Amino acid sequence: TKVIAHPSEDVIYSSCVDGKCREWDILQGSCLRTFDGHKEIVNDFDVSFEADYLVTASEDKTAKIFLLKASEEESDSMDI
Repeated sequence: TKVIAHPSEDVIYSSCVDGKCREWDILQGSCLRTFDGHKEIVNDFDVSFEADYLVTASEDKTAKIFLLKASEEESDSMDI
């Protein structure tokens, strides 16, 4: 449902009906990371001004914050 470009890197973010957001390398066309945690479709998301965080809102009535500058192992979400 939605795609946003990173403000300064060759990366885009997408959301999907599977309840996940993904980070894509636009030069390689490969998925770099998957942001998981919602049980239903991600209705909306945005990247913070300095591209530190990805904020998501879902049909499951939850919102989450993901730290973008963390490694994939550290990219746990925080419920808000």
